[in-house]
Amino acid sequence: MTLQHFHLDEIHWHAERPGNTPIFLSNRHGYLVAGIDGRIHSYGDAHLVGRMGGLWLHPVRVMHGWQLLVNQQPLTATTCHVHADAIERVYMSNDVVITSREQMCEESPGLDLYVMVAGTLHTALTLAIDLDVRGCWFGGVVDRGATVQIDGTTARVIPTNPEVGAAVVLQCNDAWQWQFDGQQLCLVGAVSSATYTCQIRVHHDRVQVAHSQVQATQAHPVLHTPDATFNAYWRIARHNMQQLIADYPDIRPYFLAGIPEYPQLFGCDTTYSIPGLMGAGFHVMSRSALLALAEYAQRACGRVPHEITTNGRVFHPGNAQETPQFAVACGEYLAWSGDIDTIRQLYPICVEGMAHVEGVLAGQHWPYGDGMVERHGMGPFKLDSVAYLYHALQSMMMMADALGDTTAQAHWSEAATHLATRFEQEWWMESESLYADSLHRDGTPQLDGHWTAIVPGHTGLAMPERRERVYARIRRDFVNQWGLVHTREREELVWTLPTGLLALEAFAQSDVETGLQLLRNIGVTSEHGSLGLLKELIPQGICFVQLWSTGLFVQGVTQGLFGISPDAPTRHLAIDPQLPADWPEMSLRDVACGDARFAIHVTSTHVTVEYMAGTKPWLVTVNFDDVMLQQTVVPGTSCVVTR
Repeated sequence: MTLQHFHLDEIHWHAERPGNTPIFLSNRHGYLVAGIDGRIHSYGDAHLVGRMGGLWLHPVRVMHGWQLLVNQQPLTATTCHVHADAIERVYMSNDVVITSREQMCEESPGLDLYVMVAGTLHTALTLAIDLDVRGCWFGGVVDRGATVQIDGTTARVIPTNPEVGAAVVLQCNDAWQWQFDGQQLCLVGAVSSATYTCQIRVHHDRVQVAHSQVQATQAHPVLHTPDATFNAYWRIARHNMQQLIADYPDIRPYFLAGIPEYPQLFGCDTTYSIPGLMGAGFHVMSRSALLALAEYAQRACGRVPHEITTNGRVFHPGNAQETPQFAVACGEYLAWSGDIDTIRQLYPICVEGMAHVEGVLAGQHWPYGDGMVERHGMGPFKLDSVAYLYHALQSMMMMADALGDTTAQAHWSEAATHLATRFEQEWWMESESLYADSLHRDGTPQLDGHWTAIVPGHTGLAMPERRERVYARIRRDFVNQWGLVHTREREELVWTLPTGLLALEAFAQSDVETGLQLLRNIGVTSEHGSLGLLKELIPQGICFVQLWSTGLFVQGVTQGLFGISPDAPTRHLAIDPQLPADWPEMSLRDVACGDARFAIHVTSTHVTVEYMAGTKPWLVTVNFDDVMLQQTVVPGTSCVVTR
């Protein structure tokens, strides 16, 4: 066991964990996945089995890992400190204290290693690097190994296949000597107190641009509640978002979907996360991620892909719900940012995407193919695909309105109305108080008990009375101690995604305590396994840091607890907060809507909205326990609603 410490601002957590517990260090150039004990471990179960860990400095994987050896025996760290920008481990060899520190290089793809020896070793200390230079998985580049050239304090690793397009240069200080045995590249030296360094850099033939999207100043919303642990979850979620930013040579900057299995640009993962990313202040990066998806959709007749590898190849062309979800995300981006110019680029692609469902909008059939539940044995028409199509039509209406296209707005409105009417007639199962999970071609409904039962309510497709019944049925039969199960009575795994959607629906149903508990269940994943990372499953499992876990948690706070609903194009901010019964107050500061910044403070008796910064007046509507106020505010002023 190794004692892991996690440090982030005022957060200081510690716990003993198995040595192979993963840690994650990253910046925009790449990331490192390693064990807290400092020894080499394998990570990855689905894609590159056992090879999804190590150091990735895109477009290449550099190494499987590295470790320190004394007398050719690996040292095991007694303590591991994980900071926002560095990893430090402490080892003991007899009475000698050895400390290692890893930091990602900001200027170019690289990693800096520092080894500090306090005392005198009576044998050589070895830093062993298990090289594995290869292109990204499913990048279309065949791995043919590499050659190593050693020249003094410099080692160059040259891939045999030139299509990898990159070389790795490792530089050490004079106290080390390089050795290579055909697989491991070793530094041998230290016998007395000193600091020894190794710099790893990737040089490649692609142009690396320092994108303004990554460097741009962003809002930094700060949450304060009486629950210090809940506040920590918020801070960790925003930090994880920052950790998942990728700026690789072959693709626009985007957010990695999950580590270790999904370091790609995903359609649904990105679109699910946009509301949370916008609420967390990542407006510019959200724009970049949407434009990246749009570029691929434009080449695919409006169809939004599911998965794009880190060198820009489409691995999966997209499921049935993916294209509508993109339109939904574009609408969310518009609502938070007011960025009409970007919507002028995105909206035509959304329009083309709607052409794929013309038969659905004409009432001839329902959307074909897999949706979010990729399971065999269902009917060809999936519940969530219909619900997200309806939600997309609402977003198309909003974007058309912002662009001044009243004809298109009326068209999307009519299509949404007809879709909702057909849906209620063909999908509702009265005896179950649920909508069918899928339909067969002859119209026969099928109920499997999947988590997507929550989606018609979440998207606003379900009529109010049925929406309440569905929520009650799910709360009674689909939820365990951790949240919404994947499939009732068949697959009890709890994912953060459906649990986050259920939390949003709980707030929509004014079930505040349930919504808050479900958000806590997502947050608590950061205390299981590796500290400070929001996992994909609850309490932990699959990816140990997941984008939509962060996005749904933040959205649950901004949209659920605080009831924030921005309309940046018209400069209108609506707030409908729900204060938990045992909280005397809560506040959220530096919330970015367009170019404005707001602070919201809620107590049991009043709501205060402060216009912190901006240039133009905004209309603020506050609904607090059925007491409503509308007031125009300008920078430096506030409005107060008293119950």
